[in-house]
Amino acid sequence: MKERRVTIKDVAQRAGVSIGAVSRVLHGRASTIRVSEATSEIIRKAAKDLQYKPNRSAQSLRSGRSKTLTVAAPFPISFATSTYYASVLDGLIRHASAKGYTICLSGASLDGNVSFEDSKGKFDGVIWLGNPPEKLTEGDARVDDLPQIGIHLESTTASPRVVNVRADEVQAIINFVGHQRVSDYARIGLFAKAGDSKGLLAADELRDLCKRLAIEFFTYEVLAEVNSIATEAKLQAGVIWHIEEASELAHSVSSKGIKGGILSIVSDSDPGADPKKHFIFPINEMCRSAIELITLKIENPPGPGSSVGLPIPFPS
Repeated sequence: MKERRVTIKDVAQRAGVSIGAVSRVLHGRASTIRVSEATSEIIRKAAKDLQYKPNRSAQSLRSGRSKTLTVAAPFPISFATSTYYASVLDGLIRHASAKGYTICLSGASLDGNVSFEDSKGKFDGVIWLGNPPEKLTEGDARVDDLPQIGIHLESTTASPRVVNVRADEVQAIINFVGHQRVSDYARIGLFAKAGDSKGLLAADELRDLCKRLAIEFFTYEVLAEVNSIATEAKLQAGVIWHIEEASELAHSVSSKGIKGGILSIVSDSDPGADPKKHFIFPINEMCRSAIELITLKIENPPGPGSSVGLPIPFPS
């Protein structure tokens, strides 16, 4: 026999209040009814005791929202082959679920051919993995009306309507070097992949930063070169600037300890990451901020309109 669903009326009866009071407290619906904090607590306890779960479909109809977010990228992305983007997606799904939202994926929106045909009503906001394109494909103008968040590493010239949530790579390397200095490493190297255009800093700017921090700067063509370059330069510690390759290298670093090896920036959701050996990159924190901001823009428009930089702490 199917168990009867607990309704808002049941909660009202348990709490000894009106249905309108329960609706205001649990659903945040506009009402002339005033509910004290003490009564609100009684209502929330009654809902918890009864294991009340809001009717998501009814809520969507009342609010005019789908409680769904979509993820898109202006260049081809494969979650199957990219540790970095797979970690980002995992973080977005977890934090969106905690807020009562679903993440909707579309093949077309992740292969570089972005299209949101008849998007209005299908989702409430767009999370861009990368810099949103200047002009979407024909018929996508409806997306302009939706809250949009850009979550990526590179600098951006995105439209002011798109809030840019990024992890601050410059702060990351400064913190990293400071941490290594405390650990008494005199020879630290930074490795940047030749031709990499996804970083906040161009190669010349990165080289200048390394000079100011008194660390050595290297470029490499393929990941296999890193360890041989580090050995030849007699480095004590180092960091891979390219986050996707850093995650890959993390699994091949010697288990004998930090000295004589290379430290990598790795995803904080990478199960192979050892904070004693690797600098932890806060992808999870970046995703949490993106979901917090986009849901705030959806539920309390117009919401924030400025960039958000995330400071990166060094490991304890």
